[in-house]
Amino acid sequence: MTKAGLVLFNGKYINITPPPCLAPPIFGSHSVCQGTAISLADVDTGGTWVSSNTTVAIVGSASGIVIGITPGNDTITYTSPLACVNTFTVTVNTAPAPISGLDSVCAGATIILNDAVTGGTWSSSNTLKATIGSVSGIVTGVVAGTATITYLTSAGCLATKAITVNATANPGT
Repeated sequence: MTKAGLVLFNGKYINITPPPCLAPPIFGSHSVCQGTAISLADVDTGGTWVSSNTTVAIVGSASGIVIGITPGNDTITYTSPLACVNTFTVTVNTAPAPISGLDSVCAGATIILNDAVTGGTWSSSNTLKATIGSVSGIVTGVVAGTATITYLTSAGCLATKAITVNATANPGT
């Protein structure tokens, strides 16, 4: 015979405390860039996800997909179908500004690209068409074609810009 968490044992009611709910760990990245998404997962599927601060990040209640809104920290809570609860801290990092500078360069010439977020590195998707100084942002046209220039911040956020490399003009034409 039981009575609201109590069990009758040898003529006395004994309070029975259920074992603690052991929520499985949450898997996924602890950081996301502003305006991008990451996916969180829990082995105990079918629960619900909630963000503690929707001005910093939002999370799909059934999907676990977190979208960074503004820089800061947010606590994401997962409640399993058995009502076990686990939390996970996500940091939203500042997205770089759009890359500024010209969109084209002649083969053999240079242009300078900039980003307002300092401390990142530059790279080219096609160094056969255009190279870029990893720290300087100076693009050198190699041969006619296109290359995507990427600026990667120290927090792992990126911005891209397509650069067209034009053939050099023929002298005397």
